[in-house]
Amino acid sequence: MVIVKETAQLYESHSKGYICRKKASHKKWILNILEGNCEANRVILRDADPQLGFVLIKDIKWTDECADNLFCQAIVNRRDLASIRDLTGDCLPLLYNIRDQGTVAIEEKYGVKADQLRVYLHYLPSFYHLHVHFASLSFCHE
Repeated sequence: MVIVKETAQLYESHSKGYICRKKASHKKWILNILEGNCEANRVILRDADPQLGFVLIKDIKWTDECADNLFCQAIVNRRDLASIRDLTGDCLPLLYNIRDQGTVAIEEKYGVKADQLRVYLHYLPSFYHLHVHFASLSFCHE
């Protein structure tokens, strides 16, 4: 096992350039979701606010709509946030909005209460546009 400690300096000198290149490869797919041009059948909630808004969608891993397997993502509208590394204290209202609106929408649509959800970010992300995961506590992601 190799453990790499990504310092702020290492992030700026190496990781940030890689992220910019990777972000470009996902840009069209993400923009299509944010602008409502695709994946409409997977959208649970759309908050159009440019700073605090997001699109909550069912993840492609969630195929059976069984609440025990619930797995969703909130993709932020802001284009300047690629990962958790870009977050500052100024982003707290955005994160609170995602948590609050996302948990309410999931409970209304699927009956899963907030205390039965795992709401999280991870690093390194699966794609470089800030997104927050919502998963049922009973969901086992392999």
